[in-house]
Amino acid sequence: MTRVTNLSGEHKLVAEVPREEFGSAWLSHVCDPDPRYARGTVSSIYYDTLCLASYEEKVNGDFLKSKVRLRWYDTPERPESGHADAFLELKVRAGSGRHKTRSSLRLSREWLRDVELDDEGLRSLLDRHRADLMATMRADVYPVVAVTYDRCRFVCPVSGARVSLDANIRVTKVNPALLVSVCAPRIGAVVIEIKDAQLDEVPWLGPLHRAGFASRSFSKYGECMAKIMQGTML
Repeated sequence: MTRVTNLSGEHKLVAEVPREEFGSAWLSHVCDPDPRYARGTVSSIYYDTLCLASYEEKVNGDFLKSKVRLRWYDTPERPESGHADAFLELKVRAGSGRHKTRSSLRLSREWLRDVELDDEGLRSLLDRHRADLMATMRADVYPVVAVTYDRCRFVCPVSGARVSLDANIRVTKVNPALLVSVCAPRIGAVVIEIKDAQLDEVPWLGPLHRAGFASRSFSKYGECMAKIMQGTML
């Protein structure tokens, strides 16, 4: 199944790691926990070209940006089983407009956990589902890095927004054929994402801003790659 989502209503707030406790407590106060998946772990394998075109688009602030990833979830509400619901996703941004195309997959959880990023199976998987995403997707992309983080999910009862707090953002694997990583870095940031608000303004943002959460663009792939590149030789 393929789904296209308009992401124009997405808003991000970013703070340093010590502000996680306040952010979590404040969101628990003003929002309701997500009724299905309140807590979990998100893992993604990001694809890029040999010259890291998607990463360079982010670094250069290009008007048109795109990235491809394979994503799956682990949650206490859904105990680990032999297979995971996974998604191949293409995210495209043109200026402030964004949309995401995703294709649903059912993959072995053991394979996702153990697969190395230079495994040909990851490229074959993308090739088999390329038509489900978008014809304009780059043909020459390879698995580059795997990123994992912990996510708490909420629902705002006032605006109807879906809200998440992402923390413990870390790199778990790199493709040894493309990068020689000297470390597995963690990102010194926590990120709040607000999506699908039905109001022009979400009423409870003020205390977050005053606590050090700044409204800005934030790419987990871009931030992790920047950390890797500081201590990596291509």
